[in-house]
Amino acid sequence: MLSRAYAANHDEDLSEDRDLVGLAGANLSAAFTGTFVVNGSPTKTQMVEGAGGRSQLSQLTTSLVVLLVVLVLTGPLAYLPIAVLATVVFLIGIELIDVTGMRRIYAVRRAEFVVALFTAAAVVFIGVEQGVLLAIAASIVDHLRHSYDPRSSVLVKSPAGHWQSLPVAAGTRTTQGLVIYRFGTSLYFANASRLAADITTLTQHGEPPSWLCLDGAAARRADPGAPPTTRPRHPAGPVQHPRTGPR
Repeated sequence: MLSRAYAANHDEDLSEDRDLVGLAGANLSAAFTGTFVVNGSPTKTQMVEGAGGRSQLSQLTTSLVVLLVVLVLTGPLAYLPIAVLATVVFLIGIELIDVTGMRRIYAVRRAEFVVALFTAAAVVFIGVEQGVLLAIAASIVDHLRHSYDPRSSVLVKSPAGHWQSLPVAAGTRTTQGLVIYRFGTSLYFANASRLAADITTLTQHGEPPSWLCLDGAAARRADPGAPPTTRPRHPAGPVQHPRTGPR
């Protein structure tokens, strides 16, 4: 996640496989030399970023400086107040706050913004490990909420000729005799009844549509337990079996 975030900031391509191979090699070396576990450090990465480092040369330079400090400067550093070290880390942490990114998340999806804000608060006031665990739990809850109650819609064309989404409501039509219905997530047993209810609403009320097109672009998969519950109930009549077509 750390390397992906910084690569995105600089519009650079990222090879996650190469990144993981590098970390694995570093940890393998650490295992035979008795050093700490090697991992991506947000604070140290931001220090290099703030100093203008953009290549592997900055990493090699940092390694040489650390080696020099370990060999000849550990004594003087012992007298450095802990408050000074805490201030350095705190100032680096301030630079890690991405206000622009938070605004972008808020504009795109407010639920994700709430999760991000909750995670940041948990890390600051509770702890990093606890904050990460709470963030995972909050993300799972948000994902389940979205999949259980997806944002479904009927696609219609605006006067300018652009596709736009309208809420599912009785009598809503894409055009005369046609309903293009978009289901907003993958189909599984918990939300299958929502699909059936929406189709029933669109076909039972108002003038019966001749065509019902299901836009399943967001439904990447269908759970085996979902299809039996997706049969909408229709009264006897011309809309009992509306024709469906692919997207």
